[in-house]
Amino acid sequence: MYLELDDYIFSCTSKGLSPKTTKTYRDNIRLFLNTVEKEYKIYKIYKIYKLEEVQKQHIRDYLRMKKDAGRTNRYINSIHKSLKVFFEYCVTEEYILKDPIEKVSWAREEKRVVNTFSDSEVKQLIQFYNFSNLINI
Repeated sequence: MYLELDDYIFSCTSKGLSPKTTKTYRDNIRLFLNTVEKEYKIYKIYKIYKLEEVQKQHIRDYLRMKKDAGRTNRYINSIHKSLKVFFEYCVTEEYILKDPIEKVSWAREEKRVVNTFSDSEVKQLIQFYNFSNLINI
């Protein structure tokens, strides 16, 4: 259905990307292209689609739609990455002249706070073991 996408996925497989990464890329890109086709009616014309008609505003609207649906910024950035590498590939292979995602900003991700052990908890862990001989280690 999407010749450029099939070519890109074949390229990912040839490069040795993991099947999970390849599936994520394929699913994210296909969902975007289907949404653009449905929402903007620009992607398919007489059963021939024109990838070069995709604009940065379409990508921004799509990512905003995902944000409005309650998706996390980390998930949105995963979609952004999938689209970015796909459109870069399309420019390299001369399927399109200009990368539409080039100036689309990344979503700001929340910093995760890792809970660490307190000093007293570390002491309790150490005291739990009897280090009197090597057999107990």
